[in-house]
Amino acid sequence: MKARRPTPPRYPARRRKGRCFELAGRGLLEIDPTWTLVHGRAAFWNLTRLPLLIAHAWLEKGGYVYDATLDELLTVKAYATRHSAIAERRYTEAKARKQLLAARNWGPWHPSQQISVAPQMLARALSVPITGTNVAQPLHHLRKIERPATSKRLGER
Repeated sequence: MKARRPTPPRYPARRRKGRCFELAGRGLLEIDPTWTLVHGRAAFWNLTRLPLLIAHAWLEKGGYVYDATLDELLTVKAYATRHSAIAERRYTEAKARKQLLAARNWGPWHPSQQISVAPQMLARALSVPITGTNVAQPLHHLRKIERPATSKRLGER
């Protein structure tokens, strides 16, 4: 039996880009506390069409991921494949509220997201073996990746 698609906790916002921690946090705390807030890293394509691994936040529930920045609802597997997502921390509603009050910001809340991305982490996210030859190369030489086809946003047909 296939799991029922959950309704995403979509927080209304005109501008979404660059607000993943805030929008995911507000979706959890103000709309639907049954989701799990995830802080981690995900690959997105920049203007040079090279993958850029950045600190990112999304919500998970019942095998689905809701990315508030992209306004997409995908399966966990599809999201991990499309964005090379690496979950680093998971927060329930109570833990997220506690972290928010302690840090007085939407995130990131743990030290590993506040440092720059090492080539080893990018290679792991892109499933590229680390060797003595590629660790010293610029990141775009690790693996050429085509930009994925754009997906439909929620509510579009």
